[in-house]
Amino acid sequence: MKIGAFEVQEPLPELRDPHVLAILRPWIDVNNVGTLTLDGLEAQLAAKEMAKLSGRGIFLISPVIAPCFTWKKGPPGKNPNTILSYAKREKGNDFLFLRLLEPHSRGEDFVESILELLKVFKAKRYCLLEACTTRSRTPNPCWSTGGPPERTPSRT
Repeated sequence: MKIGAFEVQEPLPELRDPHVLAILRPWIDVNNVGTLTLDGLEAQLAAKEMAKLSGRGIFLISPVIAPCFTWKKGPPGKNPNTILSYAKREKGNDFLFLRLLEPHSRGEDFVESILELLKVFKAKRYCLLEACTTRSRTPNPCWSTGGPPERTPSRT
């Protein structure tokens, strides 16, 4: 089944008011903080993959990071992609885990596809797991939450 630019496996799972935990690679996944967090949560909750971006060539330039290279022993296992997985719990909200790759083009279409997907599953909350770092002092330090400064409890 196709939802936006995503190819979704059928049948669709019945999820109870899912919370979405997302990461955006590579820029705000410093030291793989978000990736490691999602890896742990998906393992603990026995998450199952459910959707992949079907038209990744529309949004992503391949290869993603290194535009010039030579394979000595053939390409590595798989191409990077945007992936959605889910975990059902006995009590409380279920989870959707979203591993986003930063789009290189057509960003608005990319976001619209993600929103379509989240509407289908009636997502109740969205949380972007991220990390930031800087080598020099900056006038505006990194905030510990994504809220506006007047509602943010602390800074790092």
